[in-house]
Amino acid sequence: MDTGLSPDNPYATYTGPRAKVVVASFPCKAEKCGPGVDSSQVGAAVLGKLFGIEVSTSKGDIGAGIADMLTTALINSNHFIVYERSVLDQLQKESQIGNQAQQLQGAEILITGTITAFEPDAGGTRGGGGGLIGGLLGAVTGGQKKAYVAVDFRAVDVRTGAVVAAFRVEGEASDTDFGGLLGALVPGAALGGALSQYQKTPMGKALAVMVGKAVEELIRRIPPSYFKYGPDGQPVPQPAK
Repeated sequence: MDTGLSPDNPYATYTGPRAKVVVASFPCKAEKCGPGVDSSQVGAAVLGKLFGIEVSTSKGDIGAGIADMLTTALINSNHFIVYERSVLDQLQKESQIGNQAQQLQGAEILITGTITAFEPDAGGTRGGGGGLIGGLLGAVTGGQKKAYVAVDFRAVDVRTGAVVAAFRVEGEASDTDFGGLLGALVPGAALGGALSQYQKTPMGKALAVMVGKAVEELIRRIPPSYFKYGPDGQPVPQPAK
């Protein structure tokens, strides 16, 4: 089976334990989530307040597209077992009967977030790139079309409602090259649905940069105790104490 991995993927050889997660669609609070889109309605299909956090089940909008990109990147990192978002429907049913602490059909971490900035033509340099992704961007020269996106992420334990990781990630780009790590973790083909209009544009790459950074942060910030499963979903034997 084609996994989408490439030699440029720093996680291609990772064979360690994985965490079980589900990725929700992201509500968008930015003004420019898409041509003709009323920002007050974007991500409106929200499961109320689960654990005090908005969880969107929207399909086909910018937030759902970013969730799809993140899902692809998480799978390609070899650090996560990712469950389909349809399991969120079960969480909604459980919340209606006051049983939010039940396990989410196998997933132990809910990854959600809010799009706080979405600028297909930012017109200026914003933020800095760091980690594995940032070095790929290179210098931003004047006169180039730039794009910028920012998302506030949260990782929530679905059994307890505890926020186990929270961080902000930005992505900026002025070109459309998806080579190297970007191509490995977030192939250009992942830009579907509402994001397809940004295929081969700076915003397409800015989204990939942001998602790539998010994967790095999730691997680094989610506590090691959640990484305890093999690729088949079975617990990895723990060393004897």
